[in-house]
Amino acid sequence: VTLFQRMTPSAGDDVKDSFVRLAPGLLGNPQAAPLCTREQLRSSSGCPENTKVGTVQVTAMINVLPILGVPQTINGAVYNLRPLGGEPARLGLRLQPLELPAPLPQALPPVFLESPVYLRPGADGIGLESLFSDQPREQSGLDIQITSVQLTFLGKASRGSFMRMPTSCAPATSLARVNSYGAPTTFAQKAFTFTPTGCDQLAFTPSAEGSLGAPGVTRVRDRVPLSTTLRFDPEQAALRRAEVTLPLSLASTTQALSRACGRAEADASACPDSSRVGVATIDSPLQAEPVRGPVYLALNTPAPLPGLMVILPPPVDLRIDGVTEVGPFGTRNVFPSNPDLPLRSFKLEFDGGPNGLLQLTKDLCRDGTPTEIQVKLTAH
Repeated sequence: VTLFQRMTPSAGDDVKDSFVRLAPGLLGNPQAAPLCTREQLRSSSGCPENTKVGTVQVTAMINVLPILGVPQTINGAVYNLRPLGGEPARLGLRLQPLELPAPLPQALPPVFLESPVYLRPGADGIGLESLFSDQPREQSGLDIQITSVQLTFLGKASRGSFMRMPTSCAPATSLARVNSYGAPTTFAQKAFTFTPTGCDQLAFTPSAEGSLGAPGVTRVRDRVPLSTTLRFDPEQAALRRAEVTLPLSLASTTQALSRACGRAEADASACPDSSRVGVATIDSPLQAEPVRGPVYLALNTPAPLPGLMVILPPPVDLRIDGVTEVGPFGTRNVFPSNPDLPLRSFKLEFDGGPNGLLQLTKDLCRDGTPTEIQVKLTAH
C-alpha cells in the first residue's frame, strides 16, 4: 500500500504536520513484526531489519542561499516502534540524506520521525489514523523545504501479513491533511477513493457456542449467568452484523432495566458502574493479548429499549453499540454495524447473582425448557 502526498509550500514556509486516515478495513498489523525501541531507531546501527514494515521517499529542496536551492530525494525505512502509553501502534521513520555537492556538508545526519497510530471512529466506520507532527525544516543549519512524501507499507513483514485490505467491496475512502508552520490552523485536505474487488470470494465460516446457568442456579426467577462466544478465522471476511436471540426461558429483570444508563451518560460513554451487566472480550491478531471491557445496559441508541454498550479500553479504545429487540421470539441482541476488523473471537459474559440482568422464567433442569441460543452472523 503506497500513500503519496505532494506539498507546494510557499517561499519561506514549510510543512508542519501530516495527517492520514486510512479507509475502514485498510489495516496494518503491528504483530507482524518485532518492535524496535526509540533508542534503537536513533542509534548508529538503527532498528533491526526484521522490524521493518515499509519504505519512505521524501523529495525536498535544501536552500543553501535564498536564491539557490539544491533538490534532493531522500530514501528511508519505516519501522514498527514500541507504542507509548495506550497507543495500539507507533511508526518510526529513519531517512538518510544523500551527500551534497561541495562546499556543502558532505554527510548530513539521519532524520527521524515518529507517529502514533490509533483506531478512530468516523462517519464511514473505524479507520486507522496517524499524525507526523513538527516535520523538520532545517538540518545542520540548512533550510529544508519538503515537497513530497511517499510511504509504502509492506504486504508482508518478517512475521507474516502486515497490510490487510478491506473485506467489503464498497467504495473505500482515505484522506490526508497537511498544515504549515506559517498557517498551523489551516489544513489542506485531499481524499482518495478505491473499490476493493473479490470480496464476494472471501470465505466466512464462523461458529458459536454458549453456556447458561450455573450449579445451583437453575430455578424459576434465579438470576443466571450467560456466556456466548463467537469464533472466526481472521483471514476470512470480517463480521458486520451479529444477532443473538435468547431462549424463551430467559427474560430481563425489572430491577436491571431500572438501572440502565441514561441517554446523556451513554452519549458521553460515561455510564455508571451500577449499569454494568457483564464483560466483553475480543481476541484479534492486531493485539498481542485479548482485550476485555465492561458491558453496560444503556439508552445508547434512539430505540425505546435500552441496549448493550461495549466499551473496549486502550489500546483498542472502541465502543460497540447493540440494540435490544423484544417480540414473540423472545429477546434479541443485535450489533448492526461492527467494524471491519479481523477477529479470532468475541465473547460476551452476562453476570448472574443479585444484580444479574437475566432471570429464568422456567426451571432450567425441567424437560422441555428451551435453552437454545440462536445466532445469525453476516459478513461485510
